[in-house]
Amino acid sequence: MRVDPRRAEEVVRALREGKLERIPKSVRAFLEAEGAIKGGEFSPVKAAVALVKMGVDPSRAAALLTWRGFEDFVAEALREAGYRVLRGVWFRARGRRWELDVLGITRPLGVAIDCKMWSRRRGVVSALGAAARRHRDRVAALAEAIDDLIGEMPRPRRIVGMIVSWVGGPRLVDGVLIAPLFLLPRLLGDLDSMLPDLFLLELPPGAPRDEVNRREEEHPDEEESELPANSERVVNCAADDV
Repeated sequence: MRVDPRRAEEVVRALREGKLERIPKSVRAFLEAEGAIKGGEFSPVKAAVALVKMGVDPSRAAALLTWRGFEDFVAEALREAGYRVLRGVWFRARGRRWELDVLGITRPLGVAIDCKMWSRRRGVVSALGAAARRHRDRVAALAEAIDDLIGEMPRPRRIVGMIVSWVGGPRLVDGVLIAPLFLLPRLLGDLDSMLPDLFLLELPPGAPRDEVNRREEEHPDEEESELPANSERVVNCAADDV
């Protein structure tokens, strides 16, 4: 389904103001089918992704998003793909402090994700390229601290880096996959087939550990040593990583 620019602007305005009754029936039906509207409430991230699928300019659909909602979508996509999730990770390695937005963990693979909620603007493509090169360094440092970060979670054998952006991609920059948010679930499903082309670090047995600071969510009714398949830990983050 496609929507013309004028109607798209009206839909975005109606969603931002919470006036769902003003959304045309055909558009609302599509949003409901995409899970963006349920029971009179709407999910800003799912609505934004659905609007992009309808041909709405990403810079307009991004008006519905918050940074937290963007990361929520990334974390949920990882969980649905079978990963356990760490968010707001910060750690020390190579003599400095690092920050990682989201880390997905399975036994064979760790996916280190840097979130860039950039709308379409001049210079964003080159900025994503520079971010990809920095992310390679971040992933390499992460490999040295991974054992202290994951606790009792399954230890991955390999780690790949990914940048999830509102615009740009999907494409590779120095082996780092740049994935647009609305394609993330599909790309996670196809990740195994892309591994030969990705910047990938094999983790040797007994990888070195470094100083890690973290704060786990309180789950008083759960055993500390056992995490369910779709669990999530929250780790203290530092704001000074570049």
